Amino acid sequence: VEIINGQPVFKVPDWLLPNLPLSFYEWGVKKQNKYIRLMTQIRIKTKKISRNAEREHKRLEKLSDKSYKEWADLYRVVELEEMESELAVMEAEEELRETEAKLEDYTENSNRIQLFCREKGEEELKLRTELKKLEEIARKRDRELMEADAWLNL
Repeated sequence: VEIINGQPVFKVPDWLLPNLPLSFYEWGVKKQNKYIRLMTQIRIKTKKISRNAEREHKRLEKLSDKSYKEWADLYRVVELEEMESELAVMEAEEELRETEAKLEDYTENSNRIQLFCREKGEEELKLRTELKKLEEIARKRDRELMEADAWLNL
């Protein structure tokens, strides 16, 4: 800071030189000083914001890493549970296929037994009918024999 004509005059910082407005040197000293102070405050606040952003970014990275590790651990647990569930489903499907195969065998066997029983029942009915016919013929012959014996004894 220099004092010219009783007023403090700020020296233009090197970082501000490339960004000075074209008419900067035509302004009055007060306006130049006000502009330099304003730009300095803006620069200080920008640096502070940048430092805070950097600090928050690092903090976020740490939290993100920690969060990712926790997520990965939980994901592994969920993945393991999913695999166990898939295995249980596969086992249940296999058991279902085996049970369905047994049921089909049992159904086929039951149908065979029913057919066999039906055939045997029909055969038995035919034989009973034939037996009744033969018994009827035998009774008829016995009567004829008795009649013949009675006639002979006359």
